[in-house]
Amino acid sequence: MYTFPEVITAIVVEGASREPGVLTQELPTRFLDGVAESVLALPANATADDVFVFKSSRSHAEAWFNGALNWKRYIGGHRSDHPGASP
Repeated sequence: MYTFPEVITAIVVEGASREPGVLTQELPTRFLDGVAESVLALPANATADDVFVFKSSRSHAEAWFNGALNWKRYIGGHRSDHPGASP
């Protein structure tokens, strides 16, 4: 059984190779809210090095970071109810 944070991590990583706009159509709102919370908390000047300590490997950290950037751009452009979203 996976925990909620593990699922959110997997969804963020998936955003590195798949378009978040496509993924949003396949996922429950509860998971999307968790993704939004995770990626919008990422500081604007963050790098993959900043998340490396929390991930199992450098490649996992890079996939998470790239996915987080994709999700952050998507959420910022489509969800005005989250901080940092575009008007």
